[in-house]
Amino acid sequence: MKSSTAEKVAEKLTEQNVAFSGRINGDKTTLTIGKADVDSYKAIIAEVTGKAKDNPTQEQPKAEPEQKAPKPKKNNIIGNTAYTDIPDKSYAKLGTEKALAVADILDKQGVKFSGRTDGDKTTLTISKPDMPKYKEALASVNKALSAQKIEEKSAEQTEERSKLYTQSFDYAQEHGEVKEFQASQHYTGLFSDRT
Repeated sequence: MKSSTAEKVAEKLTEQNVAFSGRINGDKTTLTIGKADVDSYKAIIAEVTGKAKDNPTQEQPKAEPEQKAPKPKKNNIIGNTAYTDIPDKSYAKLGTEKALAVADILDKQGVKFSGRTDGDKTTLTISKPDMPKYKEALASVNKALSAQKIEEKSAEQTEERSKLYTQSFDYAQEHGEVKEFQASQHYTGLFSDRT
C-alpha cells in the first residue's frame, strides 16, 4: 500500500494495541500482522481509506502495478528513418520490449534506424557503420534489465522472509512465547523470549 496510507493504518493499529511490523520500500509499504488481528486490520483499512466495511466488492489497497509502455500493434513500423533510406543495411532481431528500449537510445543518439514489430518480436534495420552504437545501446538495455531482474528477485526474497517472520510470530504467539512489554513512555510493543 502507499506509504502515506500505511502511516495512518500503523497509527490506528498502535492505538488499538494490534501487534504488527512493517517494511517501507520507497513510496510503498508492507504491513504484517498476526492472523488473530486480521478483522481489526480490515476495519482500520476501511476507516482510513473511507471504504465501507460492509461493501465486499471493494478490495483492500494493493501496490499499484508498474506501468509499462504499450506494445505496438502487430506489424507496426518503428524508427526515425524510412527503411529505403538506410544504406548498407544490417539487421537485428530482438524481443519487442528490448527493441523499443534500444530504439529509444538510438533515437536519442541520432542514429538512423527503422524497425518492424511483429507481436513480441522486432527486427531493427541499422546501417553497418552504426552497428557499434547499436551494440552499446543493446548492452545498456541488457544491463538495465539484468538489474531489474535482480531487484525483482530481491523483492520476492523479502516477501518470503516477511511471510516466514509472520509464521514464526504466529507460532510464538500461539505457544505463549510472546509477551507484552513497555520499553519507555514512547514505545510499546511485543517481544519473544524464543532463542
